[in-house]
Amino acid sequence: MPCARKAAAPPRFGEAVLVIGLPGSGKTHLVRGRMDPARDVFVDDPRNEEDLRVAAPPPGGGTLWIADPWLCLPDAPHRAAAALARLHPGVPVTFVYFRNDPASALANASRPDRAGKAVHSLLRGLSACYVVPSGHGEIPVWSARPLAGISSALPSTCPGSPGSWTNTA
Repeated sequence: MPCARKAAAPPRFGEAVLVIGLPGSGKTHLVRGRMDPARDVFVDDPRNEEDLRVAAPPPGGGTLWIADPWLCLPDAPHRAAAALARLHPGVPVTFVYFRNDPASALANASRPDRAGKAVHSLLRGLSACYVVPSGHGEIPVWSARPLAGISSALPSTCPGSPGSWTNTA
């Protein structure tokens, strides 16, 4: 009788991090400064759930980083976490929230190197419905100076979207 081998479990991410904030808040800047390009995967502004169906990480895991301003919509972070649970079962999800500071975000979104990437009315609309849940910390909006108070420990766990998290069941 042949020896039965136990199939090795496919590699999976060690963690998924949803980075939530207004356009211009510093989501991409934060992720690019914290991720390990050899082990982590970054999905910036996913268009839909299918964009989260990414290649598996290297053995030993890595972090799946997702940054999207549409996550500011009510219940969008929880719908995104549910999508991640379906696509990447067993991977814990951490929520990282930027402060709802539309004036500072608008200053960043209006920089010449970001021309056309953020619409003022979109930022105002998202700001009107974006609420950081009680019990969660929030990161100050990025500015040209380093973000003070960002340690190695991340905080724990309106308008219509163009097919992003509003249609996720």
